[in-house]
Amino acid sequence: MEYTRGRVAPLVFAIAFAAYAIGAAPIASWLDSSEIVAASAALGIAHAPGHPVALLVGRAAALLPFGDVAFRVNLASAAAAAGAAMIVACVARNVMRRVAPALPAGLHALLGVGAGLGFALCRAVWDQATRAEVYALEALLTVGVLACALAYDERGNRRQLLLGALLVGLALANHHFVTLLVALPVAAVVCARGIGRRTIACATLLVVVGLAAYLYLPVRALAEPEASWGDPRTAARFGWTISARAFQKSLDAPADETLAAEAGEVASALADDATPAVAAIALVGAWLLARRRETRWVAALLGGIILCVAAGPALLGFDAQNPDAHGYLLPALASLFVLAAAGVAALAAAPAALGARATVQRAGFVAAAAAMLTAAVVLPVTQACAASRRGEYAADRWAHELLAPLPPGALLVSTYFETTFQLAALRVVEQARPDIALVDRGTLGHPGFAEASQRRHPELATLLAGGTGAPLRVGRPLPIIELAAVAARRPIFIELEPDLDTTALTHLVPSTVLARFSAAPAEVATRAMAEALEQQASLALEHALLTSECSAEAAGTTRMVLWHAFLRARSYCTLGRRAAASAALAQAERLAPGDATLAALRSDCAL
Repeated sequence: MEYTRGRVAPLVFAIAFAAYAIGAAPIASWLDSSEIVAASAALGIAHAPGHPVALLVGRAAALLPFGDVAFRVNLASAAAAAGAAMIVACVARNVMRRVAPALPAGLHALLGVGAGLGFALCRAVWDQATRAEVYALEALLTVGVLACALAYDERGNRRQLLLGALLVGLALANHHFVTLLVALPVAAVVCARGIGRRTIACATLLVVVGLAAYLYLPVRALAEPEASWGDPRTAARFGWTISARAFQKSLDAPADETLAAEAGEVASALADDATPAVAAIALVGAWLLARRRETRWVAALLGGIILCVAAGPALLGFDAQNPDAHGYLLPALASLFVLAAAGVAALAAAPAALGARATVQRAGFVAAAAAMLTAAVVLPVTQACAASRRGEYAADRWAHELLAPLPPGALLVSTYFETTFQLAALRVVEQARPDIALVDRGTLGHPGFAEASQRRHPELATLLAGGTGAPLRVGRPLPIIELAAVAARRPIFIELEPDLDTTALTHLVPSTVLARFSAAPAEVATRAMAEALEQQASLALEHALLTSECSAEAAGTTRMVLWHAFLRARSYCTLGRRAAASAALAQAERLAPGDATLAALRSDCAL
């Protein structure tokens, strides 16, 4: 790729990768990270749309001869994010050459390094680079598309355009929604600049070649790996998986948020991630580029990517507390840093551009350049504590605490996606508790899940038969009679969920995070003793997991402990167990003081 030549590229890559590797999670983390680790290590299938490219890259990293398997897969994200930062630095340098060719090459290189490292070390990128996820790889691929488009715009090199088309296909097979947000403005600008029919045909073919990575999904589904979302071995289930139909309800705008409010949150997140100073300089850069005939298309391309990438999360509903939501914004952040570097170069080269005196202009340039370079240094220093995942063991310990106490041959019925992902990672990476049958009740209502679970556990046919209408799926009453028949042969432990009715809860005896199923309703004395033991164990687990607030995983750990404390309080309230409900609710309120949902529960339970 023409835009990654020179000494700037290896320097930025080395610095960024070293920072990521030092702060990388040593094992699987919260959210989807553990599922990506499990699916990569076992060559499985991740949640829709399957993310085959990320899993193949993760599998390659898992073959490295050092460290825990999860750590190796985490390093794949580190390498991808470092590669994206390297391309940002090179793109910024080359855009500056077009904006201000009279400036010394050393200044171009210096500002390019500042743009690359500023992007690399901002919190949004750091979050994706230190754990197994798809967003760092998506940033690498989409920023590569940007570099190819700019190279084509500058030199008309057809090979760069074709390389960009292949990267678009691979990016679509990694995260198609984010890719479309980037590809739309790129395609619009490239086509407006003029492109031949033959080139269009070749580019389309290369996009299809990249998309062929999706064939991995049905091939691997036939092997029935431990992590296999949707079992896409048939055409219908393949289409259901890659279309991400299970998540399309997210397209509905939140009832309590207007589109303008969501757009404001996204804009605020971009400014916070890039720092307000860089965002302001980027606006100046966009204006100066748009004023010049020779760089107008560059401004349109970078500005179009920022607007489209920001519009996507705004339409879906943006949760600033979710690091994955910030992962969607990485291509826009890359464009912001490129524009900021261009703005600094333009200010330096054109004293008359703003109608200011040369002395004032030079002062403005020095201030802007200082802000760019400071961002690359200050951001990691101020955020290193909160961004580091070096000591992240809480998610792994959580999974161990769930599995270790279970008796041999038990059936574990999970309902929350993070619980299922963590247990899957533990079983794949450490081969932990193969005697346990793990069934995710939350996904049985989706196509393919119940059938795949039944093939793995034919002895559970009475609970899993019926496909999407399986008796055990969430949304149906807990199948007490069928569970009682299975419980006669093996112990059953069930993770609580909000919609369990009173009848179901009377058969569930508290046992820390999980509840043990009892064929007959538990006696009062048995339940009272279990509640006391559960409260002690829950507090001990909370203390063990939340040992440090200075960690990127602290929010995830708090969320998990809080969620299960809320579920226990709600269950106890439903059963009229006021003392146990009050104790569980007090634990939840300590973790989330002033939370409206907890206050409503206390009021409803008259506690």
